[in-house]
Amino acid sequence: MLKVLRTAVKRGIGIGIKVDVSPGPERGSGGAPGQAAAALQHLLTKSKRYLSLGLAGLSAAGVAHAGRPVTYEDIVALRRPSDPQMSPDGARVAFVVSEWDRRDDHFTTDLYLAEVSTGHVSRLTQAPADKRHPRWSPDGRSLAFLTDRDGHAQIHVLDTLGGPPHVVVALSRSVESFEWSPDGKEIAFLAVEPQPPAQPGSRKLPVVASEDIEYQRLWIVDIATGSIRQLRAGAKHVVQFAFSPKGDLLASLGQASPRWPDQVQRELYIVSRAGGEPRRVTTDGGEKKDPTWSPDGTEVAYLAAAEGNPLSVGPPKVHVVSAAGGTPRILAAAFEGYAQGLAWKGGRGLLFTAGVGVGQHLYRVALGGAAPQALTTGDGVYSAFTTDRDGRAVAATHESPSHPPEVWVATDVDQPFRVLTALNPQVAEWSLGKVETTRWKSSDGLEIEGLVVYPVDYVAGRRYPTILYVHGGPESANLRGFIANWDSLPQVYAGAGFVVFMPNFRGSSNYGGRFSLGGAGASSIAPEEGSFADSMTGLDHLIEGGIADAAHLAIKGWSYGGYFTSWAIGHTDRFKVAVEGAGDTNLVSYYGTAAINPGFDLLNEHPYDDPALWHKRSPLTYASKVRTPCLILQGEKDEIVPKGQSQEFHKALQHFGVPTELVIYPDQPHGLQVPSYQIDKMRRELEWIRKYIN
Repeated sequence: MLKVLRTAVKRGIGIGIKVDVSPGPERGSGGAPGQAAAALQHLLTKSKRYLSLGLAGLSAAGVAHAGRPVTYEDIVALRRPSDPQMSPDGARVAFVVSEWDRRDDHFTTDLYLAEVSTGHVSRLTQAPADKRHPRWSPDGRSLAFLTDRDGHAQIHVLDTLGGPPHVVVALSRSVESFEWSPDGKEIAFLAVEPQPPAQPGSRKLPVVASEDIEYQRLWIVDIATGSIRQLRAGAKHVVQFAFSPKGDLLASLGQASPRWPDQVQRELYIVSRAGGEPRRVTTDGGEKKDPTWSPDGTEVAYLAAAEGNPLSVGPPKVHVVSAAGGTPRILAAAFEGYAQGLAWKGGRGLLFTAGVGVGQHLYRVALGGAAPQALTTGDGVYSAFTTDRDGRAVAATHESPSHPPEVWVATDVDQPFRVLTALNPQVAEWSLGKVETTRWKSSDGLEIEGLVVYPVDYVAGRRYPTILYVHGGPESANLRGFIANWDSLPQVYAGAGFVVFMPNFRGSSNYGGRFSLGGAGASSIAPEEGSFADSMTGLDHLIEGGIADAAHLAIKGWSYGGYFTSWAIGHTDRFKVAVEGAGDTNLVSYYGTAAINPGFDLLNEHPYDDPALWHKRSPLTYASKVRTPCLILQGEKDEIVPKGQSQEFHKALQHFGVPTELVIYPDQPHGLQVPSYQIDKMRRELEWIRKYIN
């Protein structure tokens, strides 16, 4: 996929676990009530084995467990934590857990609470309505969160000392995000303007292109009275905000509209909590995110790319600007890691996570401009972190090739992290393929990095059928996490006797600005600009190393990976089988129908004056050369890559007699969200590859 899709679309260990989880609804294997508690009790009875495996799993290459192969259902049934929120005093962590509800065929999300000192974990909420975005009150007594109410996400508050949650305000539109005021009396939130309710029996109104815009506004609700007022936030569409330490001001990030081109023209404003005219602080454009006040309230930090590309491509850098205005300064400008999230560490600097190569760790950067200091080491991925009110204690999610995500904590950011939760003890009984980091030289001599996942029964010197997995984005990267999802599923393939090759080709993140721009700095990452050569030379590297079997190669990918796959099979016959998911195949029709096509306009690119280039980069142009059987998968309601792209390629392959099959998943967007559809996709994919790779 083209570069404009980039923005549309982490020390040591100490372990002590104590779990108390109340029974849940019918979900998980067998759907029996109380299975979550039973599974966690199983962990306690096998704790020695589980913990020893966890420690061993932090080796550089990962460890293959002795047990049964991973199944499609295993992947879907993983309980996945997210959004850990450290309490103001650092004593507790609230977090969200997503899990599979088999009965109703969807993923539910609920809130959990972990005690840092004891490791005790308790469940705070119960399905069916999803819960998300937990946020502590300033005194740490209450926890506010979002949950669906009449089809709209609303703010609820739960007293953690007891009692049921209560709704703060009932709106006709969903709340996107919110934050407590420092005094705990009010909550500011983002939501679009309320609309008059539709009359019973009335038909939907016609949609006028370019006029169906809903602007997100900044509001404040008084918790005691429920009264709501709107704040003028400087821009018509507000995307993020943060209270100042005193609570009298808010920093907001806004843009002209919710449409994609305006996302990369986002500015910082200072807004008075009492109301009045906002003050614009920045004027340099570009995509900004995560505004964060300094402890003394004099400065605001935020993340923004600094590569000078109009699409804000490249590593997000830590920017700091005076709340009174002035020129922002960039901290550690030479650091090429992809920063995410921000928190002040007292007045001495800022914390963030950053992807560097195939790893992601927690860093601290000083205000003086020195290079960031890595605070975590070892294998795996740290992400989604928060701190206590002093910026001292930290909670984060962590995963590694041998362990799925868990909540980890450090009572001091300068001390070792330890695992706090044990959400998936069943993983100890799975057979996992070794995950190895590999490097090779591309056709022009540039070093490229990627991952290799070996079959669980791998024997050195024996060649195996190999699947080239092309990640999406392309401004993304394969990381040394657990790598178990419906898109890539390498551990399922490892159990089926395949090698899975996952390159971080040109255009990927985590390797610096020039690399993310494709080396040449072009406005789009077509395969001929480097990513194709990077991937093909990587396959050659595995073949020369006696790992991959050149006669039994497959290729697959979703989104940009789908575009790459359909392009590749029109330029080489080395693959025996392909699976293409949600990839743009005809760039001319894609330009005219995709929701984010205006990104091309920012670069002054369109197919009307120079259609030859657009045809040259379209996989459909090379359909007559395709000989590789290709399974095509797509979501029906995909607006990022409309389903017509798959339909056009499928029709062309049929015309030229290429074995092909098109599967459309009803009502699904760019990524599949229904568990049964995810399982169906994984099953069809493996069956298709098995059928044709020999």
